[in-house]
Amino acid sequence: MSEFKSSNPDPKLMQQVLWEATQENKDAFDYIGYWIKACQLIDDLFDEIEDWKNENTYELAQLLLVDMPSNLFFHTHKLALLPLHVTVLNAWRDSNDWKESGDKSRKLHALVMCEQVSDIIILVAYLSGGYEHMRKVSIKVRELFLKEEIV
Repeated sequence: MSEFKSSNPDPKLMQQVLWEATQENKDAFDYIGYWIKACQLIDDLFDEIEDWKNENTYELAQLLLVDMPSNLFFHTHKLALLPLHVTVLNAWRDSNDWKESGDKSRKLHALVMCEQVSDIIILVAYLSGGYEHMRKVSIKVRELFLKEEIV
């Protein structure tokens, strides 16, 4: 049975794609950065708890309790963003459950569900530049988070 390896996008490419997705809006770019960093830290709580440090807790609290809610882009668009926060979090939880299921089909779909974080970035592109802009960057964003199959 094959397995999948998470991608680690090239930081320069990621910055370039995210900067384009946000139409060079610093507040939108910062919001995406907060979202990605918070997701990484939360994921580490589950996957690498033995390496968790108090500083990680403080950083996560700062991101979620201060940086995110005070971000101008988030504040301006929270009515559009919060429903996606809810569904992405729900998909992530379902994904974690299915990864452990032992069922091949569920494991495969779990990989797709856990990458719905890209939909946040795509929504930011829409809010930043409209439908045509979203379509222009959508595939570029999704390609950042492709998983590599390992046989």
